[in-house]
Amino acid sequence: PLVWAGPEGPVPGLSVEALRLAFGESTLTLFGAGDLRASLDGIAIGSAFVPTTPLGELWLYYRHDAPELYLSAATVLSDDPALWADRVEGQIVLIGTSAAGLLDIRTTALGEAVPGVSIHAQAIEQMLSGVYLSRTDLVSGAEVALVFAFVIAIALAMAYSGPLFAVGIGGIGAAAVLMASWWAFSRQGVLVDAAYPLAAAGITFAVLAGYRLVVLDRERRAIRRSFSHYVAPEVLTEVERHGHRLSLGGETRDVTVLFSDVRGFTGLSERLAPEELVGLLNTLFDAFGQEIMAEKGTIDKFIGDAVMAFWNAPLDVADHPARAVAAGLRMRSALGAINQDRSEPIRVAIGLATGPASVGNIGSRNRFNYSVVGDTVNLAARVEAACRHVACDMLVTAEVAAAAPGFAYLDAGALKMKGVTGRVRTLAVVGDAALAQSGAFQDLARAQAGIGASLMRGEPVPSADVDALALKADAVQAGLGDFIRAMPGRAADYLREAPEIRVVSP
Repeated sequence: PLVWAGPEGPVPGLSVEALRLAFGESTLTLFGAGDLRASLDGIAIGSAFVPTTPLGELWLYYRHDAPELYLSAATVLSDDPALWADRVEGQIVLIGTSAAGLLDIRTTALGEAVPGVSIHAQAIEQMLSGVYLSRTDLVSGAEVALVFAFVIAIALAMAYSGPLFAVGIGGIGAAAVLMASWWAFSRQGVLVDAAYPLAAAGITFAVLAGYRLVVLDRERRAIRRSFSHYVAPEVLTEVERHGHRLSLGGETRDVTVLFSDVRGFTGLSERLAPEELVGLLNTLFDAFGQEIMAEKGTIDKFIGDAVMAFWNAPLDVADHPARAVAAGLRMRSALGAINQDRSEPIRVAIGLATGPASVGNIGSRNRFNYSVVGDTVNLAARVEAACRHVACDMLVTAEVAAAAPGFAYLDAGALKMKGVTGRVRTLAVVGDAALAQSGAFQDLARAQAGIGASLMRGEPVPSADVDALALKADAVQAGLGDFIRAMPGRAADYLREAPEIRVVSP
């Protein structure tokens, strides 16, 4: 403040009065701001005109504190005036305190703590130099306009393009306002307060983001919860990240496809009430779905009592054949846990094939599913159906076994399948890598390979040998003896060149 309204009239501040005395003036001239009562436009001190705010205040253009302008009281009170007289003569001198206990330490706009008297000195310097800062009503109006511009821009960006685009628009706008504010201050001496537009942008974004999270994203979260039952979390995240790709079409890539089916489902559906049948299927599908997703698989569809899943799409899975075999073993284990609580056990067949297929969105323009089609899919379905012929619960093609070594496999022969040219080499999946390393399985694999070699040469296999080996097979895995006992009846599957059987360490 340069002037106050005292009880007997205007009272000048220390800086104005010091400057009046220095100029030798007897009066001060106050200029009113138009027709506004008790409002100033500036103060004239001799020939110097000092612009002020309507309240008679001066916008200080602070400089950094200059210690060389101070003269300590100890120096002034010394016995030798020559130490300080030349620094005082002909100067405007202000007397003040700098002791912290006297409570006159002030913080400037530059963040410096200075004695209060220094601020009066800087005001005098500013009035002598004639360099002033200004802040007009036009600037205040521009700030209000910027507030509305930010609010509208952030709201439109959030509504049409989402939070990330709104952050980008807000960041660009904030940078522009800050640069313009600094340019106006440093080059034109105009004070533009950027805090209000920036605060408006931040508050608008926070409010709209909260509204979007609570209201608009509620449906999205519900869809995510439903969709998460069909794909792994990593797949769902990828789909959300690249949602713009959800259009008709596909790409060819190598995949591993799994089919599973409940054996004897027709008879089971006749014996169970519809409610019990639905409950049983839901229990199976829930357990199988969790095991498939645990191995980064994508559930394509539930078809009656069957499940179709695939790997390596839409996410790349480097070891997708091994993941698919592991998922099949996990499904077998989950089925065992379910059968513990049932008087009539459920039997499930699982078939796997790997190879190229077309993966993408298949359907009509208004309704489509992310699925996989091709010969590999048909082959996987045929392999699963062949489990009945082979008398095992999990069958894979030779390509799957070659790409996923380390599991416990037994040669299932070269099978003739409907719709497939030639025969398909297959292997029965007995267990994981730990079982493959066990002595019992390795003995079983060698003996089973011997029976296969005899069948390949057209030699009869004694039933006693088959029954003895079947008992060993049941000891390795319950029900595996049926696979051994069925081999003599499938001699045609072994007539071609006998596949090499190897026990591969993981």
